[in-house]
Amino acid sequence: MSERFSVAIFGDGPAGLSCAHNLSKRGFNTIDVYGPERRDKSHRSIYSTDRILDAESTTLIPSEVRKPLSGIRVLTKTSDVRFDNAEGYFMIDYHRLLEKLGDLVEQDASPKVIRYPMSVLNGARVDEEREHVNVWLDGELKEYDYLVDATGVEAKIIKKVDSLRKDENHLAEYLYGGVYDGALERDDMILVIGPSGGTCYVCPSVCPGKVDAVFTAYGYKSNFRQFLSEGKYRLRALVDFIKDKHGIFLQRQFPEDIFSGIIRNQPVNKVLSERVYALGDSAGMAKPGTSQLIDRTIIMSSLLADELSRGNSPQDYLKHWRNQFKFDSFFFAGVLERLKEQRSNDLGGTFDAMAEAVRNKKGLLGFKDLEEFFVDGKINHRFLLWMVSQPMVRSGMFRALMCNIKVKAGILPISGEYSLPPLLTTD
Repeated sequence: MSERFSVAIFGDGPAGLSCAHNLSKRGFNTIDVYGPERRDKSHRSIYSTDRILDAESTTLIPSEVRKPLSGIRVLTKTSDVRFDNAEGYFMIDYHRLLEKLGDLVEQDASPKVIRYPMSVLNGARVDEEREHVNVWLDGELKEYDYLVDATGVEAKIIKKVDSLRKDENHLAEYLYGGVYDGALERDDMILVIGPSGGTCYVCPSVCPGKVDAVFTAYGYKSNFRQFLSEGKYRLRALVDFIKDKHGIFLQRQFPEDIFSGIIRNQPVNKVLSERVYALGDSAGMAKPGTSQLIDRTIIMSSLLADELSRGNSPQDYLKHWRNQFKFDSFFFAGVLERLKEQRSNDLGGTFDAMAEAVRNKKGLLGFKDLEEFFVDGKINHRFLLWMVSQPMVRSGMFRALMCNIKVKAGILPISGEYSLPPLLTTD
C-alpha cells in the first residue's frame, strides 16, 4: 500500500537522503526532500565505524569517502594506551558522503530534492490533521500523508515531538570543537577520557595537515549559555593536554575556526505526533560528531521506511528503535573494553565499563558478585545511587551517564538532588 503515500522529508543530510533512498526502494512514488538552496561548505569531518552496520547499509558509506584510522590512542590522567588494530574505524569526509548519497537518490525513481533558501525552510509551518500533514513553504500549501524531520540538531519543524518540559528539567547534549593545524602519528585517533564531565577527542581531519578537536558533554538545557562561554577555554585545555604527547605536533595552539556549540535535546518518552516522524539528530539518536551519528542514522532510516510502509505510527517506530539500541546514547563509556573486544557481541559501552569497575572494586562497592549488579534484569538501583555519590566520579562521565540512565529508565525523576556535576570544571 506504500505507493499511495506521499512523504515530505525536511533535511538533505545523511538522515534525509538515506531515508529517501529507503522509501524509494519500498515503492513510495511521491517523496519530496526539502534542503537549503546553498549548503555550508565549511570544514567538517566525522569519525565512524562499520562495526554495527550490516553489509547492505555499509555500501551507503562508500570507500572513497573513508579515511582509515591506523590506530586509536586512549589518554587518561594516568595512562596512555594505543591500539594498533583499529579495524572498522575510519574518518568520513562529510561533504563527499553527501555528494555520494545525493547521486544515489538521483538514480532512484521517486525522490525529488527541492531547494529553498534557509529563510524559507526555517519559517516553514506544519499543521498535522487527522488524515494528512499540511506544510506551508514560502506561502504555498502542500499536503502530505507523512512528514519526516531530518533537519538535525537545530530542527525547528516538529514542535509536538518535543514536549513542553521546563528547560531546567530537560537533559541535553553539548558539542563544541574546532579545526587545528597539526599532525597525528600514523593517522591515530586520540580519545581523551576525563578529567572533566565530558569526553574529548582529537582525530585526523579530512583536510590535509589538520586535526579536529571536539568536546562533548551531557547537561541541562539551561546550562547551555554557560557551556558556550567556557567551551573555548576547555578546547584550549584539551590542546594543552595532548600537544606534548608523542605523535602530536600542533603548530598553533588556538583553533583557526571554532565551530559553534550546539544543543540536542534527548527524545521524550511519549511522542504526541501521529504523522510526523523524527530521524537522526532530530530524534536524539546519536551523539553529533561521533561514530554513531552516521551509522545509526542509516540503520534507522531503513527501519523508518519499514514502519511507514506498514502504516505504523511514530510511536511504534521510536519504540522499535529504542528496543534495538536500549542504551544508544552511550558511546564513549567503556571504550577501552570495546576496543579490546571489537570482534565480540557482548553488551559493550556503558555495561563493559561498569562491569569492569565492579570486578576491580568489589569490596569497595559492597557487591559480592556481578549478579548483584542487576535486579530482575534491570540495573541495581543501589548501584546507581552509589555511582552518583562517589567523589571519585563526581566530575567524571560516569556520574553524568548514571544520571542519564536513571532518568531514561524512569528510576528517578530529574531533580536538584541528582543533578549533573558542573560540566566545565578543571579538576
